[in-house]
Amino acid sequence: MNVTRFSLLVACLMLCTVSSAAERAQFASSTRPPQAETLADKKLLLSFQGKGSSLAWDAGVVKRAYETVPALADNQVIVTGNSSGSVLAVYFSCFGFTQTSVEYAAYRIQHADTRAIRGNENAAKKAGELLLDKPTEISPENLKEYVAFALGVSDWRSARDIAEVVRRSRVRPHYPLMIVAANKEVLDNRAPGNALSSKDLKQFDPTNFSVSWKPDVYDFYRSRPAQFTRENPNLRLGASPYIGKACTCFVDQSMFDLLKRIPDAERLCDLRLVKTPADLALAIQASVAEPSYFPPVPEMDYQKLYVGDKLGQAGNTRRRSYVGGFIMSLTAQDARRMLPSLRVLGTGVARVPLPARELLKSWYLVDLQQTADLSAWWADMEISIPREVQQAIVNRDFSAQQEFQAGYDRATVCFNQDQGLPQYVVPPQYRQPAQAALNNPQGASIVAVGYSAGAQNLPTMRGLGSLLGGQKVAAVKQGK
Repeated sequence: MNVTRFSLLVACLMLCTVSSAAERAQFASSTRPPQAETLADKKLLLSFQGKGSSLAWDAGVVKRAYETVPALADNQVIVTGNSSGSVLAVYFSCFGFTQTSVEYAAYRIQHADTRAIRGNENAAKKAGELLLDKPTEISPENLKEYVAFALGVSDWRSARDIAEVVRRSRVRPHYPLMIVAANKEVLDNRAPGNALSSKDLKQFDPTNFSVSWKPDVYDFYRSRPAQFTRENPNLRLGASPYIGKACTCFVDQSMFDLLKRIPDAERLCDLRLVKTPADLALAIQASVAEPSYFPPVPEMDYQKLYVGDKLGQAGNTRRRSYVGGFIMSLTAQDARRMLPSLRVLGTGVARVPLPARELLKSWYLVDLQQTADLSAWWADMEISIPREVQQAIVNRDFSAQQEFQAGYDRATVCFNQDQGLPQYVVPPQYRQPAQAALNNPQGASIVAVGYSAGAQNLPTMRGLGSLLGGQKVAAVKQGK
């Protein structure tokens, strides 16, 4: 048996079973997650940015990052993700960053069966079905292999469904986690008619990602409560036009304790506490349930939902379901405002074409370009996908192995130059430290923390600086 095959076998045994006493103790300890204060020494926020079925790119980026950024090997990292990026975010939250976990992820992602998902990414076919008002969503069970990978279940083929995968899993989030998903009932804007028909009754506020009734609509419904209930069975009419947050962030206990300290008027999302394999699977399914990809995913445990300043309630929604992570392509703002010393690394995102953006806006109110540019403001480095590579991926000219290598090579270039930024950014309204921000003593020189220090904007788009390790320096010396 050669070394590579042996190392993969060892990786499988290490990651997909919990047999030793030490491992059992480690998993048991996950029921006592760290308090928010322990996050103050984190150095890097790694955001797995969704890009459909092209997870192999992210796996290549992560492999190169592990070789180059010591903070990963030291697990001084907060992992966030949206859409398909949620798969890797959950995996590394459970298993951390080691040579074994990184190599195993690279292997599994490159050899995953993507046929069903890629078949549903055929733009021409999907457009035709939408014009005919036909459903385009495929069964969530096509995610079974990915959910099993993230949850450390090796024998996913014998599992009848995702629910059985969850029952077999013993993982818990050991490291800080944040996954975003859009709130369907809050955002729902679709009207009967053609694919682009919309109701135009609500308005989205990009300042804090909140959604409200338009003033005249709210006044109309206040005087007609029976009509409101009949036309909006999943909503409650509140004491003001405010409906709720456009998205929910699935978070481990440490991030929950941290982010709930941000006033609701400033925080970008509701919070959903994640503790169990079922919670982790729900986070993945909620974030990948993009419109036209997979059907909406219902909330399964309202006692873990934090809306406003209360745990265990759904706010002005009578029910909660999720429709994908498209709303926040780089999930960083709230975490960065609470941990000002963090650097932010994004794995790269593919730009959504105009027709798809218009479709999303007509269904769910949000201009995807606007929210993407607001999110991108927080990137210190984004491993952007070159246009020719993106086109090759779209045309399916690349195998998973080629995608992996392209991500690895692009990350090498960005790390060697300590440079890689989104093409467009828009400054968000809240770009100062939150009042309750935690100060990292090692980063005191980076920024004065707290409003008492004045309305100082947090620095962004800086590169990774001192977080880059010796391999980057060696590569530069060698002229690579």
